[in-house]
Amino acid sequence: IGAAALAFCIVIVMMRRRNYRKLLPAPVGAISVPAQNAEQRTIYATKHQKRVAELASAIAREMNLSKKLVGMLLRVGIIHDTSSAALPYPVAQTALQYHERLNGSGYPQKLAGDDIILEARILAVADTVETMSSPRPNRPAMGLDKALEEIKRNSSTLYDSEVFQALVRLVDRGKFRFQTRYD
Repeated sequence: IGAAALAFCIVIVMMRRRNYRKLLPAPVGAISVPAQNAEQRTIYATKHQKRVAELASAIAREMNLSKKLVGMLLRVGIIHDTSSAALPYPVAQTALQYHERLNGSGYPQKLAGDDIILEARILAVADTVETMSSPRPNRPAMGLDKALEEIKRNSSTLYDSEVFQALVRLVDRGKFRFQTRYD
């Protein structure tokens, strides 16, 4: 979405929330700052999704999963934060379940253990690692070491231990580096 279209959407939302007569005399600069912030978040989101896709597919390769599954994880990783239920089964299910946690504490369905498909368990680890180890507009990167500590601490409780072990093998052997960069 372009900055102009985003600014228009912001105006519409503001008009619905406030008395539109108070909004009309607002200077253009008052609208462009939120639009720029939203555009920056969109750039981060796009890079985040690409990086999650890279890591999820690398973990699947390390686990010796089929090329078909590796390719599917690459595709679902790219759309995981914007997925639609109209997508094919494994893609939609993976995008729907990646916030589920092994102990049932996740969302949206409170699934636990093997009720969570393997693809979603892989995506959950990749998403968590990428989110923690990368910078965001509101905070600096926490680093890969902190992300690995988080996954290790919660392995078998929140995250799949086999997926974690595959991630550790990738990192220890230097077999993975994010291709998509934030700079």
